Amino acid sequence: GPSAGYLWFDLVYAGLASYLTHTNSGVVRIFLANLLGDSLVFVGGILSLHYLAGMPFDKALTVGVLPFIIPDLAKIIAISFIGRPLLQRLSNQPYFSHK
Repeated sequence: GPSAGYLWFDLVYAGLASYLTHTNSGVVRIFLANLLGDSLVFVGGILSLHYLAGMPFDKALTVGVLPFIIPDLAKIIAISFIGRPLLQRLSNQPYFSHK
């Protein structure tokens, strides 16, 4: 359906953010990796709204991106500050260790 682009590009977001960051990444690097990934999700969403729902690009942008910019930015900021300490805390768990 019309939201397929968001869903498929969420996978791209996860892979890209994972590739660009690691346990010792700083706040700025984590922020930029997530900002890039989230931007790609918006691109995928706009494309799917345009091609699958038949919306013009300007309406797809208005409906599919603008209402979500501030909440997504807030989430990315939270991820940036919480991500590194959380990964460091979990690094002694077998799933998260790189041994």
